[in-house]
Amino acid sequence: MIGSVPDTALIVVLVVLIADGVLSGLPGLRRLLDLPEVMIRSLARWFDEKLNRIRRGRGAVRLQGAIVAIVVAAIAGAAGYGLETLARQISHSEFFYVGAILFLLGLRRPVDAMRSGDDSRAANRAASLVRFDVPEDDRHAIARAAVEGGAARIVEGLFATVFWFLVLGLPGSFVHCGLGAAADAIGRSSPRHSDFGFAVARLNDVLSLPGALIARPVVSIAALFCPGARSARAIVGWLRDLAARGITEGYRAEGAVAGALGLAPGGPRLFDGDAVAGSWIYNGRVRVEVADVRRAIYLLAIAALLVGLSVALASVSVAR
Repeated sequence: MIGSVPDTALIVVLVVLIADGVLSGLPGLRRLLDLPEVMIRSLARWFDEKLNRIRRGRGAVRLQGAIVAIVVAAIAGAAGYGLETLARQISHSEFFYVGAILFLLGLRRPVDAMRSGDDSRAANRAASLVRFDVPEDDRHAIARAAVEGGAARIVEGLFATVFWFLVLGLPGSFVHCGLGAAADAIGRSSPRHSDFGFAVARLNDVLSLPGALIARPVVSIAALFCPGARSARAIVGWLRDLAARGITEGYRAEGAVAGALGLAPGGPRLFDGDAVAGSWIYNGRVRVEVADVRRAIYLLAIAALLVGLSVALASVSVAR
């Protein structure tokens, strides 16, 4: 058995959502909550430095990358299984589950990163949300990256993490988040990582797909409460993005957010200074502004609130 879901899983999720919104903005606590992700990224970069040798041939590099993906998944899964086993042996295990999931959720991270500052600071923040380079001298590119990356992170961090916890317990959530952290480090579509990070990126895409599918109705409903957003456009943007990318290029339902706000994130990427072609997400406005980033934050915050309300209602229904 991979993992078991506690009887109070919905209550755990609800408490985690509240605790994440209230507590994870504290600088000291946020650094602590980021520690597992930082450790996985460091491990992936260590493997990258030791194993990623282009002279070995494309097939050999992909095979070694696949082995790294298996190792990361095994470590994350074992950690989740160990914590879940420990939780079953203690009283009031709900608090234990809340603490464990808090390390994985991190909803405040993308929201804080999307907030604008001076150009250099904004570029660094946006770069932490995406797997490509963000130019410091192009404010529209910075804003596009913030919207695209913020939407993707919410899908991974909220929808997909909660989905795998409710389906497979802590092991499922840990494997999903572990592969996501590794993909951030080596899953870039750059010349160096397109082969070595292929397996970890694709596995992360597959595990994030349920979250992307769930995001469409949630974002569409959230658009009804966001000034200037359009629910119908969110559906169209989501469908176009799904048809164009599927699970082959990091699909995270960014099209729903882009469509709702009438924007066009995506486009050409920069990897280590080299331009790589990329398609636009939706056919909206390319010149994304800081005000659009603020609207995206508002839209995603409403989406997270809707998830919380849904979980609360489900918890009440189960309790009855």
